[in-house]
Amino acid sequence: MSRLIVKGLPATMTEPKLRAMFSERGTVTDCQLKYTREGKFRRFAFVGFDNERDAEDARHHLDRTFINASRIEVEVCKPFGDETKPRAWSKYAKDSSAYQQLNPSGTEEKTSKYQPAAKKSKIDPNKDPKFAEFLEVQNKTGLFTPKEDDEQQVEATDDLIVQLLRGVSGDTKLSLTFRGLPPSVKQKSVKEWLAPIRLKAMKIVRNEVEAAAFISFNRMPDVRRALQRTGEFLGGFKVEIAKVPTSGGSGAAAAEEEEPEAPEDRKTENEKITAAILDTGRLFVRNLPYVCTTETLESLFSTYGEIADLTLVVDKKTGKSKGFAVVTFVFPENAAAAYAALDGTIFQGRMLHLLPGEEKRDAPNGGSAFPDADAKSSFKKQKDAKVKANAGQSHTWNALFLGANAVADTLAAKLNTTKAALLDADGGTSAGVRMALGETRLVRETRDFLLANNVSLDSFSRPAAKRSDTIIIAKNLPAGIAADELRRMFQRYGDVGRLLLPPEGGISALIEMNRAEDAKKAFKALAYSRLRTMPLYLEWAPGDVFGAQAEGAAKPQSASRK
Repeated sequence: MSRLIVKGLPATMTEPKLRAMFSERGTVTDCQLKYTREGKFRRFAFVGFDNERDAEDARHHLDRTFINASRIEVEVCKPFGDETKPRAWSKYAKDSSAYQQLNPSGTEEKTSKYQPAAKKSKIDPNKDPKFAEFLEVQNKTGLFTPKEDDEQQVEATDDLIVQLLRGVSGDTKLSLTFRGLPPSVKQKSVKEWLAPIRLKAMKIVRNEVEAAAFISFNRMPDVRRALQRTGEFLGGFKVEIAKVPTSGGSGAAAAEEEEPEAPEDRKTENEKITAAILDTGRLFVRNLPYVCTTETLESLFSTYGEIADLTLVVDKKTGKSKGFAVVTFVFPENAAAAYAALDGTIFQGRMLHLLPGEEKRDAPNGGSAFPDADAKSSFKKQKDAKVKANAGQSHTWNALFLGANAVADTLAAKLNTTKAALLDADGGTSAGVRMALGETRLVRETRDFLLANNVSLDSFSRPAAKRSDTIIIAKNLPAGIAADELRRMFQRYGDVGRLLLPPEGGISALIEMNRAEDAKKAFKALAYSRLRTMPLYLEWAPGDVFGAQAEGAAKPQSASRK
């Protein structure tokens, strides 16, 4: 496994120190120090590496070593739900006996049906004056009872909720309260933690100990999905999510409204999640390492079936992953198999969390994703939108496709004549013959230019060849277009690596984007769009379009016509 658990850390340990210590053994993808809700360090942490070899090397060299005066233990972290994982013993773990002793309320409810409640052994200070006097003497020395401290913290949390609900009126069925957040939490952090759930509005109040939030959603399914996140951790703080208590109504009705939903059985919950995945065939993957790439993610999920689409969300400034992605399978059964096998497993040092992906909202009922293709649009607009939506599904054009109008314009410019004179039928040959000869000449020049730039023309003759996700073929370009104009058009969606356009008469071009995500955006936005007076045809180039010689060679300069 590529994820380690480090125990026995000193109380003064910080995340930068621990990360620097383990970074000497490899690339650290995750480093989390664990704290209680009150902010007390629990003296253990999780450290993730991008590969198992570095993790094993770190465990071998750092296990049973000393940090200051504390000897640490470095062990391999077990995946979520692993039956071989040792039983928890900490008082902060719900499944430990220490936690049950400190929180007997959960077990009392189970035994109350079968046996009478035990007699209270605690002494009430209001009824025993000697015990009250004893507490008064202890408090003079600066001591206080733990119960008093707990009550003060509960009152502080309740004060936050009161501040949140101050001024709230109307229907609050689509709103929830979040308590137990880190005191320095930002709205951006909460949005990323709840992704892909979409928020409508958010209000945060805080004190020195914790923060609380009032969040409104657009749909009831989003509310139910957010409620399932209760008990999870954000920045080392356990977050409690609850419905907004209603202010009106009778006591019985209000109590029923405020009562939280009973937790569902794990098996039933998995059945619901699997059913949702079978409906869409999409998976939302989060908690990915920031060094993750589209290629590594595709190699992980492709073992379970053919992938129709994979979108890894990246930061535009750094080009690195933001930590979540959406994977769409051709067959929904493969998506369900991937969920069952990968949810809770460790990938590049982080524990994957898979959720059912929502169906694309921009194309309901099999319609188009473009606003001008609704029911009121003309048949022509609907057809154009459908063609544009299916542009990237297969290759439908010759790689060296030349439009007749562009051929005529280019030949006229080369021969220093007008297009009317070129198409004049009074000469010795017909206009069709002259156009065919001119098109043959342009195709030959384009082939020679591509071969000179180490482009493998044989790759275009293999329809079943794997397509590149960064190289795009642009065809049906208008005559006289310059490489700089074409580059500026694609640079609006990301950095352009290289662009091949024949210096004279080029009406087909190869554009390579530096990132696959930017290439997808450019392809979706520009396919079948109007360039000057002509539609722009785009196609994904074969994966081996640039031969082996081009990999080690310097990138050729894009030619442009003056």
